[in-house]
Amino acid sequence: MRLAFISDIHANLPALQAVWADIERQQCQQVYCLGDLVGYAPFVNQVIEFVREKAIPCIQGNYDDAVGHYRLLCGCDFADDRARELGEKSLAFTQQVITAENRAFLAALPAQLRFTIQGWDFLLVHGSPLRQNEYLHPNTPEHYLNNLLEQFACQVLVCGHTHLPFIKNLPAGLIINAGSAGKPKHGSPAATYVLLEAGEEIQGRVVEVPYDVAATVQAIKEAGLPEEFARLLETGNG
Repeated sequence: MRLAFISDIHANLPALQAVWADIERQQCQQVYCLGDLVGYAPFVNQVIEFVREKAIPCIQGNYDDAVGHYRLLCGCDFADDRARELGEKSLAFTQQVITAENRAFLAALPAQLRFTIQGWDFLLVHGSPLRQNEYLHPNTPEHYLNNLLEQFACQVLVCGHTHLPFIKNLPAGLIINAGSAGKPKHGSPAATYVLLEAGEEIQGRVVEVPYDVAATVQAIKEAGLPEEFARLLETGNG
């Protein structure tokens, strides 16, 4: 069975549309979203409505939680004061433009999803099974990742939040980070998602998808959002 995992769209509709088109070309049987639908780009309601229209099973990211429950902070680990200021501006914009119906949708998203496919036990989270805003990086110690698989009794743990995609085969199973389908941080402006083949064995790969970055950049400027958001998209260091 062919599965696709997307995460951290962050209100970037052109990127989401390009990723979805690529997923359709791959003829996936199911698509899952690891959260953070909103923040930083202006297509707040359009992205949520896209996910709802496509009936994509989705868990709640820290940004979705903040917007859905009117929180003042998004739960991010900001690198410095300027990054914190930008995050606050993004959150304020999102809180202003989101519809009541879409806010309620974000508030109702589950914290995790569990299911079994082809005999493989999956656990989907945003940050980690321990915390919604914990960062599991490519360089997170493998013994720690393996302990998470054992502690939470899953063979495939899928997450997002860091915007850095990776796939690690460990003694207890597989850890996947889907990267970001709207605000990449891996040094390329291309959006990412993960494609997984689940059968007697399980194999995955990170897929990079080019999209119309200029369209999102223009929309960010027209919305009056900080120009840093545009530059980060152009460099892939969001």
